[in-house]
Amino acid sequence: MENIKSTTESSDNSNIGAIYSLDDHIGLWFRILIMIIDGLALFIFGVLVFLLFLMFQLPDNYFLFPVFIGAFLYLTILKASETGTIAYIMLKIKVVGLNGNPPSFIKMIIRFALLIIGPLEFILDMIWLTGESTKQTLRDKVAGTYVLKSDAEPIEFGVVKYVYLDVLGYAFTVKEVQRNKTII
Repeated sequence: MENIKSTTESSDNSNIGAIYSLDDHIGLWFRILIMIIDGLALFIFGVLVFLLFLMFQLPDNYFLFPVFIGAFLYLTILKASETGTIAYIMLKIKVVGLNGNPPSFIKMIIRFALLIIGPLEFILDMIWLTGESTKQTLRDKVAGTYVLKSDAEPIEFGVVKYVYLDVLGYAFTVKEVQRNKTII
């Protein structure tokens, strides 16, 4: 393990990615539970905003704006923080970039944008992750993130390379961490 650290510290870390134990990746049932818990938290937030709008007699046509902003902040900034969302705290989960560090704001915006596309994307995500050894959803693949147990540590490091995905007739180029035999 010492050899891995010295190799990654002396090289350009932009193309070095973390490889985790397959047991550290979060699978289908935990992902569904995350959606339920965080969905419930966002629903309660929406109800509170609605009650504030009623109490202060604010125009109804502006109601969705604070709800959307709250959901955006909750699912991007809070989810990527060390604290995490309510579901991440309860289930002891974290989201990381391919390098093992907290993901950038841009990566979290990509995950959020793909999440709000609609229910078809959610269903496709859940089907996709069942066939992935790293249990990444499509939005994780596109954003370059992993959802892991909060105590997960890299077991080795590999090279980040571009790979091609064919999804329902659409071609995507995404980054993926591949084991590098010279590092091992």
